[in-house]
Amino acid sequence: MTVRQSYLLCVALFAFSCGPSDGPHQDHYVNGQVKEEGSFRNGEKSGKWTYYWQNGKKKTVGYYTKGKPSGTWTYFGKTGSIIGKGTYKNGKMWNGTFVRFVMGIPKIIAIEEGKEKGSK
Repeated sequence: MTVRQSYLLCVALFAFSCGPSDGPHQDHYVNGQVKEEGSFRNGEKSGKWTYYWQNGKKKTVGYYTKGKPSGTWTYFGKTGSIIGKGTYKNGKMWNGTFVRFVMGIPKIIAIEEGKEKGSK
């Protein structure tokens, strides 16, 4: 390998390691299952994103606009059943039942007009 080829390879590897600035993205767990998939636009998450449990079942499906959560998000338990559904407005939880995963354990949060109403 020539010095020029080595240089170009290093530049390409560096650019790839910085993450995609545009286009489709997919990340995997160590076991090979898809962890997340979606697209980037101008270096930010954009459009529909789907996150998965290690068993391959959906964990979360939601949308991004300019890197911020937007629209309806649906949350699933490890067996595939829906455990929460809510709407984001201006990048913030607005209405519905949202799920935060703390060390893999779902925490349910009820939100009405941007304010927390309780958690389970």
